[in-house]
Amino acid sequence: MTHEDRGFTYKVDETEVFVSGQPKKLFNPEGCLGYDADAYLGVTDSFCSIPLGKMFMWFPWNEDRSPIPEMYYACIKAMTWWIRYQKLSKVCLFCDGGTHRSVTVFGAFLLAYCPQKAEQIVNDRIAVNLDQEADNCNPLYYIKTYLDEFPEDMLLFKSMGEDYLSRLDAHCESIYKRIKSRYGSRWDK
Repeated sequence: MTHEDRGFTYKVDETEVFVSGQPKKLFNPEGCLGYDADAYLGVTDSFCSIPLGKMFMWFPWNEDRSPIPEMYYACIKAMTWWIRYQKLSKVCLFCDGGTHRSVTVFGAFLLAYCPQKAEQIVNDRIAVNLDQEADNCNPLYYIKTYLDEFPEDMLLFKSMGEDYLSRLDAHCESIYKRIKSRYGSRWDK
């Protein structure tokens, strides 16, 4: 089914990541032609309504301020959990307009966990209700511009990517295995 939301879809492993502005589904869940994801990650200034029956995380990033490393860390870990462990088919990463904050966070995720495939993932993106040539939505450009100002944060992305099973990742994997053993295959997602 088509939808009215605007943004770009990216393929990371088996997951479709939709990077956009605020999804219409969050404001009008019934009968809406908004993007229907398994999980939503918001980096908006203000809180959004939580979609019923969907996974949702919100890490606010004020547009007028530089993000703190903890915000990147939390967002990247949430995306890693959904993409690598839960293997969700659709994840929506959004901010208010879909042209800066969500794009930058996705770029950070790519640098941390997909550095060798990042360029290809970006090149293979699909514009949704946008001009394919829109260059205002390049995650690698935005995160590299951010890192020009805060180069020390590159250490965070490198350490996350090189230490794939960090303490938090190992803890999440342990929790996932216990949940799966307790509740069976319905927790595969």
